[in-house]
Amino acid sequence: MAVKVQRHIKKITAAHGRHKKKVLSAFHKIRKDARFYKPGKAPSKAAMPKSMPRQPAGLNSKGAGLWSFVKRGWTHVKKLFHSHKDKIIAEGKKQVGAYVRKHGAKVRDYAIGRAKEVASRVHSKAEAHVRSYIQKGEAKVRQVASKVDGTIDKYLPKGSGWVSDMRNKGRRSRQMGGSRGWGSQSRQGAATAPLSRFGRAISGFGGRMIGGLARTVGRAVMSRARAGRK
Repeated sequence: MAVKVQRHIKKITAAHGRHKKKVLSAFHKIRKDARFYKPGKAPSKAAMPKSMPRQPAGLNSKGAGLWSFVKRGWTHVKKLFHSHKDKIIAEGKKQVGAYVRKHGAKVRDYAIGRAKEVASRVHSKAEAHVRSYIQKGEAKVRQVASKVDGTIDKYLPKGSGWVSDMRNKGRRSRQMGGSRGWGSQSRQGAATAPLSRFGRAISGFGGRMIGGLARTVGRAVMSRARAGRK
């Protein structure tokens, strides 16, 4: 007679689901952060994954190393889960079966009567496996999350990767003259260059006209002054 250990299986499975979500979040942080990519490579725009994602193409050495670290951590947590789950299932079968075999068919009724006591021991050991997995799994998941967050916040410089590449393009364009956008400076510079040349041409033409008119008026005034003296 086996002891039902489904509630322990559900409990450890639920804990494993929470651990999986945290690991998926760590993977997602890596693949959406542009600083983990080589220059010129855009980060993934995919939503939060529901299953283990593949490593994105274009990760730099820091991103690829961190991705491998998270993947190894997840493999460890998964093996830990299956190991404790199998032990819980085996515990329920082993304890009651061994107890009945020990007392034999003649005392079967007595063995069944003592089933509650046996079941209590099974549940205690099963619960111990659940607690052990949760404790070890949580520690590993925290280590993975801390490594990813620490790398993002501290070890990875703000000015690296695809974002920096685009920002530098914007700075170079602003130095040449134009708006503050990333990609519009060169186009606006090209568009405004003919207008600037036209403005300078108009300005020079107007100056020449005014200068010529002033000289004409000056000659007329001098001519009238000479005529009056005569």
